[in-house]
Amino acid sequence: MKHDNSEIGSSLLEEYTQVGMHVSGSGAEKTIARTTEEQDILQRLPMMFRTDSHLLLELRKQEIQNQMGKSSDFQLSKGIDSAGLDVIKNDRKVMMPCNRMDIASALEVISSTFQISVPNDVGLNVYFEALEVYPTFVLQECTRSICHEYKYPRLPLPVEFVNRCDPLYLEHKEWLMSVINSMIALEKFKESGGIKPSKYLIDYYKEK
Repeated sequence: MKHDNSEIGSSLLEEYTQVGMHVSGSGAEKTIARTTEEQDILQRLPMMFRTDSHLLLELRKQEIQNQMGKSSDFQLSKGIDSAGLDVIKNDRKVMMPCNRMDIASALEVISSTFQISVPNDVGLNVYFEALEVYPTFVLQECTRSICHEYKYPRLPLPVEFVNRCDPLYLEHKEWLMSVINSMIALEKFKESGGIKPSKYLIDYYKEK
């Protein structure tokens, strides 16, 4: 059965937009890239997104940002355009906020490591309010770093947790939103006709 490309593009645009709204409001197994350049790019991706699928999304994002509407070499459609949606939907799950049990478990691990007491219910609520915005993997990495690096035999203050969680959380969220926004821009470009610039004009302006 023949599909209408405009309908497919419109569907992708709607889905990327919906996923983007969820991510902005709120691991996978590591693989080896095929070239040294790709390996370098892979290692610069956020910790939880260092997979071949995310590498393809990053490369596609760069193509969209650097070539779309500017270069006659730009490919209007690639397999990652649709396959990437499944990757991003999974990333959305990874970025979902942790629950209070996750936070309580993290505090218990730290308290056990330092041989100190867990806060009472009032104190726990302060930690819950400060930390329940972060994904589980961010909280786990924060807990690991505290157990290995924290110098004081006491439970870190909530603000100390936040200072450790924020950079990792924002790194992942900002990268994910940059990919989603690029894919939305691509689908809008396709809907508008996706007119490629003339290679003759490109060469002409390069000479100027």
